Amino acid sequence: MPEDLPTAPAEPAAQRDTATTSTVTGRDTVGPPAGTTTPVQVPKLCRGCGEQMPTICAGCSRKTTAYCRRCLQDGHQPAPARQPRPLDGLEQAITAVMRVHPLPRFGGITGWTAGRLGVHLPGHPPTRIRTALRRLAAAGTAALIGDDPDRFRLTD
Repeated sequence: MPEDLPTAPAEPAAQRDTATTSTVTGRDTVGPPAGTTTPVQVPKLCRGCGEQMPTICAGCSRKTTAYCRRCLQDGHQPAPARQPRPLDGLEQAITAVMRVHPLPRFGGITGWTAGRLGVHLPGHPPTRIRTALRRLAAAGTAALIGDDPDRFRLTD
């Protein structure tokens, strides 16, 4: 090997591991290796005063609340729970069908399923009916009486 040929300077190991060639520009870039992502940490801000807070409590390792300690002591409280929303058209139609027709019993399965209600409500996909049934159960209008498939009945 001839000794008069110039050699490229050796690059540091840290730079060598993170250097990649951009496919768009064709130039070398320095950063994390291709295919890896670095999580972006969004600062958590107090809803009362806007002060930056840690996302995890150092004492108990749980997520911190929406308000800092100073705002909690000053009387800022979390927003009250939302009032129940009125029933939409599909939920009203479901309750009407469940009131008019008796509770179905077929093949050892008792209760209204999304598929059984879909027979009485053409044009509504079973997934929307199932979602509406779950909302009715959360509101207390219907009760979940079985699962696999989810079966419901009206409450008194």
